[in-house]
Amino acid sequence: MESEGAEHSNMKIFEAPDCPVVSVVVYQQDRAEVCRSVVTKLEKGENEVVLRKLSHSIDKDSIRVEGKGPAVINEVTFSSKYVVSQESQDDVRLKELKDRLTECQKDKKVLCTKKHRLQKQRVVLDGFADNLMKPSTVTDKEGTQACLTRVLDRDLLEGMTGFFDLYDGQAARLDADLHQLSMDMERVDEELAVITRNLHKQNAAKDGFQSREVSIMLETREECEVELLISYVVTNAKWTPKYDIRVFSQDKMMKIMYYGMIQQSTGEDWIDTKLSLSTAMPSVGGSPPPLGTQMLTFKPKVLNRSHRDSAHVMLKAVKAKYRFGSLRRKVSKYRETHNVLLTPQDSLCMEMGDEASEEDYGNVADLEVPTAEVRESVTSTAYEITRHSTIPSDNLGHKVSVAIVDLDPVFEHDTVPKRVPHAFVKAIAKNTSQYALLPGPANVFFDNNFVAKTVMRSVSPSEEFDCSLGVDPSVRVIYKPIHKYREQSGIISKTTTTTYRQVIEIKNTRQDAVKITVHEQLPLSSEEKIKVTLQEPSIKDKNDKSKPVRMNKNNNIEWYLEIPSCSSHELVLKYSVEHPSSEDIEVTETAAAQA
Repeated sequence: MESEGAEHSNMKIFEAPDCPVVSVVVYQQDRAEVCRSVVTKLEKGENEVVLRKLSHSIDKDSIRVEGKGPAVINEVTFSSKYVVSQESQDDVRLKELKDRLTECQKDKKVLCTKKHRLQKQRVVLDGFADNLMKPSTVTDKEGTQACLTRVLDRDLLEGMTGFFDLYDGQAARLDADLHQLSMDMERVDEELAVITRNLHKQNAAKDGFQSREVSIMLETREECEVELLISYVVTNAKWTPKYDIRVFSQDKMMKIMYYGMIQQSTGEDWIDTKLSLSTAMPSVGGSPPPLGTQMLTFKPKVLNRSHRDSAHVMLKAVKAKYRFGSLRRKVSKYRETHNVLLTPQDSLCMEMGDEASEEDYGNVADLEVPTAEVRESVTSTAYEITRHSTIPSDNLGHKVSVAIVDLDPVFEHDTVPKRVPHAFVKAIAKNTSQYALLPGPANVFFDNNFVAKTVMRSVSPSEEFDCSLGVDPSVRVIYKPIHKYREQSGIISKTTTTTYRQVIEIKNTRQDAVKITVHEQLPLSSEEKIKVTLQEPSIKDKNDKSKPVRMNKNNNIEWYLEIPSCSSHELVLKYSVEHPSSEDIEVTETAAAQA
């Protein structure tokens, strides 16, 4: 929408919501770059083009203007102007959100009442059935209770059959209604959460009913038509990766459906525009942070209690008279006058007050030591979405397709029978595509059956990764009871030696051979007097991962074997634990170290 300005005849005024969005580049870290197009006619001489009602999330330092046509851009300025509340669209949006919040709260109240009513009906129905099945009791004169068995005549049997039919139908209806109510309440709760977030953002975005606008001064030698491309960065926008991993065992294929979930609450809608998803991180600098010099000094001597108490007394007097900025000088003067050495904590006490706690010391120390989050920001990748999309400013996730990645997986099995006596199948594949798979949630489908939700780790092109596909019932794992026997030796200092023998059997009932890795614990001694000796299997080189039997960094035994079709294999772990007879062994377990 274009209108004439009141200042001079060569002013053209446009409103941002009426100007088409040419393209949007969405970043992963809470921002996006929006490019809008403005087409207008210019008169000979100097012209001013004003674009009003820009997003409240705009970064004024990011505005960039390019043009197509015989004109020169002389100046670009940004300004914020206050408007009356009746003319502000923020009020309309706030009213819509508040009305919708009221409706959702009313819907939730109705659903809660209905759920309570259905639950009460279910309790009454179950109570009636329980009372019907209870035997009758009578009490004689001596107070002894006796049970009376009902006579199952034809009428009673027919009545019970009718009741069971009624009970089954009513119970099924109530269960279905309760299930549907639970789903409806979850949906309403999600909508309430979104509306509440949007209300919070809208209230924060009102900012005194400010209207943000860009003024562009152009000069041309003749009347002409130009197209201005106005780009700017907005916050409150991001994208996150999401995947559907589909594995087909018969064809030995893996398809990864790569999606981007876009969320934005910038206050402007991106309608039918070209989208690009970038892995760049504009908020992280393009250069590494500076590294200072690490100095070594002696630790300061600790004050005795009398010195510490006198420092606190001095603090109270100084606090009442001087501001925080001059306290450092007072600390130095106090040190020289009293000829004492203050610890950093004592100095902080004199600067911050008696009420400063250990948490305060920690916070100040954190502020004094510069830290930076390490991320790759030198290079980035942008995924251009082929189809135009519409992303409204509703802070909800909108899915766009990035790519379909076809891979050739290899299937292997893993089992930890001591924890779960099942074999878990996994697909191992190499990312042969040009797409970098970023960390994000993934739904896993195995032969068109949903098997699990997982999290995709970061996988670069040409990098190998694996994906768990759940339990394979065709591979059976039998964890047999452990056998152990104990013997004592020694005359003066007696020792006890306990030998353990664990048998694990793997049965392959599939029509093809399977490769499986079996993990089993071998205890690790943390005491010099406790000796653990591995007797079976024999492991010569613990660090050789290519061996079929090996020991990992967690001191666990791993067997890597291939079991032919319709056959079984037994594995044996045998070890002894020797310790003084006068001591009892306590078994504890630590978390597994990541590979």
